Amino acid sequence: PPQFTVVLGRTLNSGASPKARANEVLKQATAFWTAFGNPHNATPSRLALQSPWEWLSGSDARPTPRPELAALHTAMTRFGGRRVVGMLPSPKSIRAWILARVDATGRLSDGAIVAWDQDETPPIPPRTIDAPTGDGSADGLSLIDAFGNTDPVIPGGEAGKEELTGRLSATVPVPIGPDPVFIEGVDAALAVFTAGLRFVPPFVPAVMTRHEHQLIVTNPWTVRMTGRVQIRGDSDGARVGGPSGGPTEWTIEPPGIVDFALAPGETLELPYTLTIGAAQLAGAHEISIVARVSAEREYQPVRVRATVEVGLEDLEMEPELLAGTG
Repeated sequence: PPQFTVVLGRTLNSGASPKARANEVLKQATAFWTAFGNPHNATPSRLALQSPWEWLSGSDARPTPRPELAALHTAMTRFGGRRVVGMLPSPKSIRAWILARVDATGRLSDGAIVAWDQDETPPIPPRTIDAPTGDGSADGLSLIDAFGNTDPVIPGGEAGKEELTGRLSATVPVPIGPDPVFIEGVDAALAVFTAGLRFVPPFVPAVMTRHEHQLIVTNPWTVRMTGRVQIRGDSDGARVGGPSGGPTEWTIEPPGIVDFALAPGETLELPYTLTIGAAQLAGAHEISIVARVSAEREYQPVRVRATVEVGLEDLEMEPELLAGTG
């Protein structure tokens, strides 16, 4: 059958630094693996480099691998045998893909994350993502850059603590900058569970009535999963349950902990209602979904931030320009 070949690095600026060239090739390899890394893909495909070697000049003339070749080697070593199984919930400018091996039964193992911040001017300190480990310990995590260099993870916050409650957490905050890195040692199934927690629909009409929503929960394990979940308000004026305390407040019900149980691969829609106050400002508002599950083992709580948008669906702005004579 015909084979699809992608040549990496052809768009690179010839004056780019070795680090920039390696980083760009790793980003391109990630995009390739996301699209074609499934072993069941009907179109055979491969990666290639146009000029992986360069010759040193002078008396010691010999071929030397370019930075692009080092990055391709790192990518193939890390991606080999793994699939992209989801995207980790992350700050808006960060892209974080979940990698895992998937056996014949669908069991996920050997988890990792490949991530970078797309912001051209990333903040200091850098933004973080929550890498699921199950126990909140960074001991089993490591960072690998485009050249294959390995470093331990130095958490970007209070590792092992759930921000809202101060209790133990199943995740570790890992700083992410503009350079792509692999985070090894991630609990693959817990990462996919976290990625599957969604509050839908994310849009809330700015109308004083009870709006029906659902919390989507999926079991990625190959065993039965039980758990508990609670939604908490993060934004100013957000309340979870109880009467509204003012015209700018909104409530989410039920307010307490909700128990659930799912068979392997099952998806559940938990019903919630959201009510906004009469003077609630339009725009994005954050809620936090805090869940604790038991599957192959007992996990510490995980927290996922979700954004709900308050506005009017049928409101259109038509700007007009009036030219004066003065």
